[in-house]
Amino acid sequence: MTGCHMHSCRLAVSSARVDIDRSVIEHSTDRGIAVVDGSRITRSVIRDIQNRGGVLVMSDGSDPDQEIEFTLVRDNYFNMPASAHGQGVSLYKDAWQNALIDHNIFVDCQRAFSFQPDTRETSRRSDVHSFVFSNNLIISCSPADTLAGGQSTLSFNGRADTHLPIGT
Repeated sequence: MTGCHMHSCRLAVSSARVDIDRSVIEHSTDRGIAVVDGSRITRSVIRDIQNRGGVLVMSDGSDPDQEIEFTLVRDNYFNMPASAHGQGVSLYKDAWQNALIDHNIFVDCQRAFSFQPDTRETSRRSDVHSFVFSNNLIISCSPADTLAGGQSTLSFNGRADTHLPIGT
């Protein structure tokens, strides 16, 4: 998906795996993008998501022995000043174990980034590759920065990943 503009929707993109480049997603009432690992979201604008978050990536969870595919979120602009629970990017169900979140700008996101393991211990993956969160800019300048979301700017939440091999 290249050069698209989605405006005023509930969920702009919901797909198994997707490549999104140079697109604008705005004024979604739920999420901007909800996809599985292996997706690539680059050079796009995700703004004014009203409820949950800009990008949600989850491993598909169908086979805990299946490799987690590499996910890339790079060179994007996120702005969600009216979302109390809105994450810019969320990597859930172990999708964070093979991802690069790089060179993004997060403006007025109550939580710029969050990640967590699969909630079911029997489904957690242990094929850890690498997770890199680098060269991102996080700015909070909205007078609405006191929204009652209880969110941290960066967050690993859910459970401890004690099932992972030592040294990963």
